[in-house]
Amino acid sequence: MDNKKDLKFTISEDDHARLRVKLQYECMSQTMFFNAFVKGYLEDNPLIRNYLDIYSSQNLDAKTHKKRLKDSKEIQKTNDEFGLDKDEIANIFDILEKENEDI
Repeated sequence: MDNKKDLKFTISEDDHARLRVKLQYECMSQTMFFNAFVKGYLEDNPLIRNYLDIYSSQNLDAKTHKKRLKDSKEIQKTNDEFGLDKDEIANIFDILEKENEDI
């Protein structure tokens, strides 16, 4: 088994039609689009991060948006402080997993 999960969400029929047309123009499938967006999000792509900051400022209440930005800055500060890149972080988790196989 390939350990993949299906995601499900709902959008309006109009938005779905517009999405399919735009994706066809970009020569992308819905799967390619969402996989690209999720990967960019998980890898903290600055363009996606910037878009989400703008989106949250317009769509979340002020308190939630402020907390989200604070948490994001703290994460970045910790990453900068320890100078860890994505590969090093992944290696840490691999080492911990090997040492604690019973967890």
